[in-house]
Amino acid sequence: MILYMMLGNVFIMTTKELLEKYDKVTKEADKERALWNLLKANETHIEGLIEEDPSGYWFHKAHRQVDVTDSGYMDMAIWVLLSEASLFWKMLEENAA
Repeated sequence: MILYMMLGNVFIMTTKELLEKYDKVTKEADKERALWNLLKANETHIEGLIEEDPSGYWFHKAHRQVDVTDSGYMDMAIWVLLSEASLFWKMLEENAA
C-alpha cells in the first residue's frame, strides 16, 4: 500500500515511491536509466530530500551544494544527469498536479 503525506492539497511522494515510479518510466531510456541506477544505489543518502521539497528543486540543488552521498563525484554525476532528465521532472510535475 502506498502512503502519501499531505501538505495542503499537494501529495508528496516518498523517496521509495519516487524510485519505484521512476524505475517503471526509465526501462527504455538509457540516460535516465543511468540516473535511476545512481539514485537507487544511493537511496539511503537521498531519502527525505524529495519529501522536503516536492518540486525537486532542493533535491537537484543539494547534489551541487552539499555532500548528499559519500562521494563528491557521485553527487556531481547525479546533478548532471538530473539536469538532462526530462522524464524525472515530468514525473514530479505530474505528481504535483
